[in-house]
Amino acid sequence: MDIYKQRIFEALVDNLGIHKIIAIGTEAIGNPFYFIDASYRLIAYSHLTNFTHPVWTQMVKRGFIDDPEVIHSLHGFRSKLDNQIELLHFENPKHQAYHGKVSIKDQLIGFFGCIDYVHPFSEQDEQFIQFVLMAIQVQMQKSPFYQKPHNQHINFFLIDLLKSPLDEDSIKQRQISLKLDFDKYITQLVLHKEDQITFAYDLIRNELEYRHKNLHCILHDQNIILFIHHTEVRLKPNILDDILQLAKKHGLSCLHGLAYTQLADSLIYYEALRYLLKQVHPNEYILHLEDHLFKVNKYLLMHKGVQLMDPVLKILQEYDEVHHAELVNTLLQTVENGFNQAKTARALNIHYNTILYRLDLMRKITELEMNEKKMLDLYFLYQLMKA
Repeated sequence: MDIYKQRIFEALVDNLGIHKIIAIGTEAIGNPFYFIDASYRLIAYSHLTNFTHPVWTQMVKRGFIDDPEVIHSLHGFRSKLDNQIELLHFENPKHQAYHGKVSIKDQLIGFFGCIDYVHPFSEQDEQFIQFVLMAIQVQMQKSPFYQKPHNQHINFFLIDLLKSPLDEDSIKQRQISLKLDFDKYITQLVLHKEDQITFAYDLIRNELEYRHKNLHCILHDQNIILFIHHTEVRLKPNILDDILQLAKKHGLSCLHGLAYTQLADSLIYYEALRYLLKQVHPNEYILHLEDHLFKVNKYLLMHKGVQLMDPVLKILQEYDEVHHAELVNTLLQTVENGFNQAKTARALNIHYNTILYRLDLMRKITELEMNEKKMLDLYFLYQLMKA
């Protein structure tokens, strides 16, 4: 191993980079090395000929680690290892691995590891893997490239859009400098769950960006915010369905707004979506509906301070003022009771047939079909107006 250590030392002196260090380590150990950032995306990895392993092949193809066993082991010692060059030995019935943190100035940059996908480790391998980790740490300290956010400029730009309103000229200038060429329309979605652990957010983001190339995904305010750009007014149903299925799989609430054309409108859309997220709590009326995509009514996208009024709500409110029919309250209670008419009748302390009569009366005076989607839109709009 001394020969390989000498070669790694020479690579450091010549500043040949992390890929070279990993290549030498792979040659010495024979098992694959990886180096990922804190979001589990690949920065560098071993290139082995005549080597196939489903987990490794999938990781290299997709550009990030999503194997549950590896992720579990990494997440488990994120907060346990104070020493940035200490290795953790991980073992299961199939494989053994060594994982370690990579940090700069006490800031976690990512993880480094070696897995015995080719052959079992020898007794001296752990010490050598530790040496490779130390070499990578030194290489990163030498290179200013690794001390700056890597490929994060677009993410920072999108977060800026949501944190403070930028004027259109500055937005256009930054788009040009970042070579950010969005299609004509943009749809914004927000995924959220109160008790979701952070590492799962990273995995979901990686999965979404891998599946959909016209999607930018950022983490902000404990939410996953998606910016999808497309050429048609409506986003393709298969994309929404795919995102919905992923949200459902991870138990996330998911909301989306209507398509818009100007990035400068992103803040308005996000504020409306964020407000609606407050309505989505596991112990409230939304529980049985949180698998759905909640479409933000276009009236929610108006600036704060503007009086919001939907023509349908106005018709119902004016009818109530004259006839004391309590149609608006019936609509609200119907949504909050999961569109269960019997439960709604009990909540209002009225007969079941009275509920049916009021719902039919709403259809007649508005000349609209009062389906669940329409009632849900009206409910959210009413709550925003009240706020």
